[in-house]
Amino acid sequence: MAPEYRDADLKPMTLERLRYGAWLAKQTGLPLMVSGGVGHGAKSGQSEAEISRRVLERDFGMRLRWAEARSRDTQENANLSVALLRNEGIEHIVLVTHGFHQQRALANFQRAIVRAGVNIDVLPAPMGGKPSTPPVFGDFFPTAEGFAATRLALHEWLGRLAGA
Repeated sequence: MAPEYRDADLKPMTLERLRYGAWLAKQTGLPLMVSGGVGHGAKSGQSEAEISRRVLERDFGMRLRWAEARSRDTQENANLSVALLRNEGIEHIVLVTHGFHQQRALANFQRAIVRAGVNIDVLPAPMGGKPSTPPVFGDFFPTAEGFAATRLALHEWLGRLAGA
């Protein structure tokens, strides 16, 4: 809950992805879709897609064309999104997610496309990466950012093991 908005709001990383997707949609003129329900073990409430729809309209002045609101993980994001897009005759998608998550998300979408027996081309659009720079002395000391990156790496590794 975001008290300043008096409603549920997106997590910071979800908002980053939505902002990049909105920017790409404006640059290309392509329609926008969001996929995300209420995650495994989360409290019931509004889905990520429902909140994204509201944020997109309120903060970016844009509308979603499609919103998949039932998925609980990346595999379900892919399966339910591909099913929805198949019914719309979509043959090309741009897959926006954070760079650390792109490989797993892309693999899930490619499997969902094969299972659905459709021909959809997926263009990965990773975001949130940092430019490569040579390490400096301070890079070898623990930081809050380093712990957060480790948490994300473990999350992705466990997600791959679980097939999510």
